[in-house]
Amino acid sequence: MTTLTLQHDTDDIDTVASVLGQMYPKVRFDPPRGKVHFQADIRGDEQLSLARLTMGFHAQVTVEPEGVFTSAMLLGGRLRTIHGDGGNAGGVIFGQEETAAEYNGSELLVVNLPEASLIRRAVRANGADSGIVRLQGHHPRPEHAALWVQAVSHVHRSVVQVESAFENDIIRTAAFDYLLALATTALPFEVITRVPPGIGAGKATVRRAVAYMDSHLADAITMADIAAAARVSPRGLQAGFQRHLDMTPMTYLRRARLAEAHRELLHDPTRTIKAVAEKWGFSNQGRFTRMRREVYGIEEGTR
Repeated sequence: MTTLTLQHDTDDIDTVASVLGQMYPKVRFDPPRGKVHFQADIRGDEQLSLARLTMGFHAQVTVEPEGVFTSAMLLGGRLRTIHGDGGNAGGVIFGQEETAAEYNGSELLVVNLPEASLIRRAVRANGADSGIVRLQGHHPRPEHAALWVQAVSHVHRSVVQVESAFENDIIRTAAFDYLLALATTALPFEVITRVPPGIGAGKATVRRAVAYMDSHLADAITMADIAAAARVSPRGLQAGFQRHLDMTPMTYLRRARLAEAHRELLHDPTRTIKAVAEKWGFSNQGRFTRMRREVYGIEEGTR
């Protein structure tokens, strides 16, 4: 199995952009304030990669991590994103959508989890043959945050930074597979199964549409809105979803809203089924109950 090792120490912002461009397909910099100092030690393989980064400058960097989820833990300095800062327990997680972050002397330990690797690991854990992964939050689940931090730190220190261990395919693969397995539990992913084999990482247009819908589940959005966000025509969007997910965009939207409604009912006993159903766009309570029973096995008359 081919390994990746990249090490850089530079004060040239173009080199910084080039290095980050090898991690993410699209990177955009605002002009940095003050002097630039950047160090990177990136190691991994096709399963995943870990990076120790020193962002020794003050600037906003925007990335679009197509096909990869990123977990960034702040070790020093400051980091600010729309999803919070990396100082939260377990850091900040992003993926599937363009994300801007303000770095100011940031020391980071970053895990990049390819979407395809997560799908393979997650659907296997769920007893399925195929599926897609949705990011439903931007921080590790509270009950698993400490374990995630410990596991990432241990693998980085004991495997990635030890040359003999890192170059040993058996040791490295086992360590990375452990992180992938833990990620499907510790990080806020939902696995949607019963989709055709071959979805892989999906097409960029479908990923953009999914990211837009996931971030606007509580909003009144139309097919035209979704198509515009995906930068494709409504007909093209319909065709893409049918080809890659075997469902329409609106079917995906209903399933995603159903998942949010189901979660809310489980975690907030003060809310009525009718109120929650209406909040998430289900005007017919009977139909909502039937859908929930079909997907989650909830018996009629129970929450």
